Amino acid sequence: MNITDIDQYIIDSRDFAEAHKNLKDKLENENKHLKELTISYEILERHISNVDLTNVKNAIEAKKSEIDLLANKFNQESETVKNKKTYCMQLIQNLHTVYTQLYNLEQHNSNSEVDPFMVKMNKFLYPNLSDNHQLRREPPIAGVFKSENGLVIESKADTHETPEIAEATSHSKVLNIPITTPPKVKTIDIAKNFSFPWRTD
Repeated sequence: MNITDIDQYIIDSRDFAEAHKNLKDKLENENKHLKELTISYEILERHISNVDLTNVKNAIEAKKSEIDLLANKFNQESETVKNKKTYCMQLIQNLHTVYTQLYNLEQHNSNSEVDPFMVKMNKFLYPNLSDNHQLRREPPIAGVFKSENGLVIESKADTHETPEIAEATSHSKVLNIPITTPPKVKTIDIAKNFSFPWRTD
């Protein structure tokens, strides 16, 4: 080993020592940062362990129970509304039957004056017809009327195709509503089964 080799060995040793020192400093910094993170984690852990989540849990359970009650009430109300709609449609069918009977009876009278009560019934039963401001001179279209919710009931016995029937039929097809044939006309005790608050006589 000559002097040149010894000098190179010294240079390499110094470089190695400097590199080792740099790595050691970097490791110490990483250890310091890790200790800081550990302390922060311990503080956070103590804080979380001291938080009482019972109130939050109880509040969530209370809201869940409230939502369940509202859901049950909504289902009950929906069923009630459905039953009321069915009942109302049956009443309107019965009213249509009464109107048909009254109209037929009026045709046998010689009095040519139009009964205002009949006009009001006409307008109530047939709101979609353009001539509902006066009594039609031909018998009413049996079983055809339109309610505010768009439900159309059409009698299959009708063969007289009018614009009103065509409109109602088209509307029912678009909404995919089954056509229901109303019951046949039968005698009804008007005084017993119906009262009309708008009639003054």
